Amino acid sequence: IFNQNVGNNTSYNLTGLPNNGGDYFWMVRAGNSGGWSTWTGARRFFNGGTSSGLTGDIEKYMAMVTSVGELSPMIDEISTVLGEILNGDSSVVTSVPPLDTLDPENLPSTLTITANFGSGYKPEGSTSVYTGTAVITITNLNVSDTGISADVAITATNVKRDGKLVLNGGMTLGLNIGVSGNNMTVIANVNFSNLQSLDFQINGGLLVNAPSVNIQAGTFSPMTITFNQFKTKDFLFSSGTVKLTQNGQKYDALFNLATDQGLVTGLARVDNSNPDKPVISTPTTLAAGKYILDINNVIMDSSDVATCSKLPISGNIVITGSSETKTITFNNNCTYTIN
Repeated sequence: IFNQNVGNNTSYNLTGLPNNGGDYFWMVRAGNSGGWSTWTGARRFFNGGTSSGLTGDIEKYMAMVTSVGELSPMIDEISTVLGEILNGDSSVVTSVPPLDTLDPENLPSTLTITANFGSGYKPEGSTSVYTGTAVITITNLNVSDTGISADVAITATNVKRDGKLVLNGGMTLGLNIGVSGNNMTVIANVNFSNLQSLDFQINGGLLVNAPSVNIQAGTFSPMTITFNQFKTKDFLFSSGTVKLTQNGQKYDALFNLATDQGLVTGLARVDNSNPDKPVISTPTTLAAGKYILDINNVIMDSSDVATCSKLPISGNIVITGSSETKTITFNNNCTYTIN
């Protein structure tokens, strides 16, 4: 229907579509002298007419799914930036006291690492250019044969990679790791303050409690994630827990959450037998607000050659409300239909 360059604009008013409740998908990409970006995930609108209450709510949930799809690349970007900071050369990274002078038997009360990428820094062996500043402050650091504990604060100011914002805002981490042989216990208390990365923004807190992780086998006993006013750009998880249980390559998530869309309770399962294409299902129905969800073999593509990372590529979700039922069917071209 429409496929053209709209110039140096962040919006476009498309006219002439019939006012009949038609269902349309749209996506965009950006370009400059360096080339073109990949296409965004597909978004959707109804032109004219009125969609049902359930259909409208489905669009809200799909926006949440898309937001979650953006979380993985955000984590990758943050990890890469922190890696560059910790491994950066002395021209951009300074430490007080210097890292090469630290004595494990006599650790400082405070360790501050500052990265100032200035107007452009290209790490050795990389084609990316970083700008902005970031400060990592570590206090109460304790390292022993039986574990490690520390409090970490990260403050970033407009850290960009090749002009794209990858880290801005703040977060704190209270970490306590205990080690006994091949077993490890982990307690991590994470709080975010207007933390931005890519198009994702986070506020609020998460408490992760993993009582037993087998380091050698890569397995864990049931762990719990507790939410405290955890807010993304579109959704609020005010309180509650998600309990994760591992059974081979299958992972169960037991939800008991209070959100701004209502209570979310029930069980979802991820089969990671094929790590590139995990399969999501619900062994029992999942309640989300005023709806009941049945997730049937929904497959995500997390491979290096994925063309759609924000939405599933196959499977369906059946959503039942008080007076109607609709099925979301996912397609491998990063779109979905509602029947």
